[in-house]
Amino acid sequence: MTYSKEDLDKFLADNTDVKYKEFHSRLTRSNYPIHGVRVPILRAYGKELAKCENVVEFLQRENSQYEIVILKGIVLSSIMKKSDDFALLEKFLLEIDDWAVCDVSCGGLKRKDKVYLDKCLAYAKSKHIWTARWGIVAFMTNFCDKPDEL
Repeated sequence: MTYSKEDLDKFLADNTDVKYKEFHSRLTRSNYPIHGVRVPILRAYGKELAKCENVVEFLQRENSQYEIVILKGIVLSSIMKKSDDFALLEKFLLEIDDWAVCDVSCGGLKRKDKVYLDKCLAYAKSKHIWTARWGIVAFMTNFCDKPDEL
């Protein structure tokens, strides 16, 4: 599978839920326009996008919509499960402008290794609010259940 802007735009149009858009718009203060695609649908599509041979092209796409930012986070979470190259993730962290984008993205990244623990702790100390939130939520998600595993 390869990523194309046209396929992504069609996916967003086909999966728009106007009632969900109205509901979710009341919960978020994102500056990105909301299309109204439900998170489980975005997660499924994001997992497929992460497998694309040209996934970096998608990750470099301009963030024109809320769902694109969420998809980037889902894709990065999938990629980061197997990679210690945090450059793309750190660029993405600066694009986050909402709690839901942050939590949906980092909640999908399940890692319990020392490298990720160190990154989470460093992110938690960031002056950028959403990077700090990522660090805190990712730490709580991955490392607070059994501290003796470290």
